[in-house]
Amino acid sequence: MNVPKLRFKEFTDEWVTCTINSVAEVISGGTPDTTNSNYWDGSINWFTPSEVGKSKYISNSKRKITQLGLQKSSAKLLPVGTILLSSRATVGESSILSNNEACTNQGFQSLIPHKNINNEFLYYLIYKYKKSLLKQAFGSTFLEISKNNVEKIKINIPTAMKEQVKLSTFLSLLDRKIELQTKKIEVLKLFKSYTKSEIFKNGNHVCKLGAILNKWNKKNKDGAINYVESISNKAGFIPQSEQFEDRNVASKNLRNYYVIKKGVFGYNPSRLNVGSLALKENDFISVVSPLYECFTTTQNNTYLFEWFNSNNFKKETFSKFEGGVRNTLNFNNLCDIPINLPDIETQNQYAKYFNKINFKISLEEQKLSELVKFKKGLLQEMFI
Repeated sequence: MNVPKLRFKEFTDEWVTCTINSVAEVISGGTPDTTNSNYWDGSINWFTPSEVGKSKYISNSKRKITQLGLQKSSAKLLPVGTILLSSRATVGESSILSNNEACTNQGFQSLIPHKNINNEFLYYLIYKYKKSLLKQAFGSTFLEISKNNVEKIKINIPTAMKEQVKLSTFLSLLDRKIELQTKKIEVLKLFKSYTKSEIFKNGNHVCKLGAILNKWNKKNKDGAINYVESISNKAGFIPQSEQFEDRNVASKNLRNYYVIKKGVFGYNPSRLNVGSLALKENDFISVVSPLYECFTTTQNNTYLFEWFNSNNFKKETFSKFEGGVRNTLNFNNLCDIPINLPDIETQNQYAKYFNKINFKISLEEQKLSELVKFKKGLLQEMFI
């Protein structure tokens, strides 16, 4: 039978197979002349692909066009409830239009639902069929899917509107839980950011970083260590195989690589401005490329690491970067940056606080990850 694996028990009818154009009118977008000021800064919302997919509902665009701009383009006014479906670059991303009528640029194939389908159900259906949309996409510079291809995509839907509504209501409740969990994490991070800025004001000894840092030069001279790591912007020290999944960038001869053990800092001089700095916090000894700068400190590791990841440090680095294709900060210039330090006992207390709040954030992020994974599983089981 053509039914999903997981289903509300009161529904027993088979689902029907059809195409997108049998449940929705597919509408392409358009762009008025960008050089004509009479077409812009009006009152009509005009969406671009980068604006959809971040939330289920969307109501306000970054740019707005005038009535004349709408008339002078191929864009059409879309009613509230339309599924704004990105068909270019970010193919498959979508949001539901709420509050006001709007139009889009040419990077959309928006769906106006017919009476035989619930618009929220259609939104979740599109989410489920994202891989099918991507398979239909073409293009070398950027991916794109045509109106004709969107219309012909085969889908499965329940004939009973009550089942569509119940499914979408259930998934909406789950989305709300995910949204609240996301906001909880954002609040925790904002709280941490605020307390960090206050904590780093409380030093009583100003010195240059050079006074508390020691350059780390231990090399893998005997070649005994072959576990290679890289420094990522978000995850710190990670296996190089994860950083460069599609290729091996490590030298065959690792004797010139730095040996990294617990308590050693490392950073990419050309990517420090985007957060490429890490502290080795586990006991797995590894090696990293000699392109990295490595060092240890006489202070509390956790306290200093949090300071490196603060606005205080970012402000101090602006005048120290050397120009070129990328802003770089070598170890000597790093050592010239001033820091306002509290005594070591106070640092230790602050470090305990940082560890506690970091653990709390990590725990909440894990809960969010599990909710998102649960939703994906439900979409696979509750849809065909």
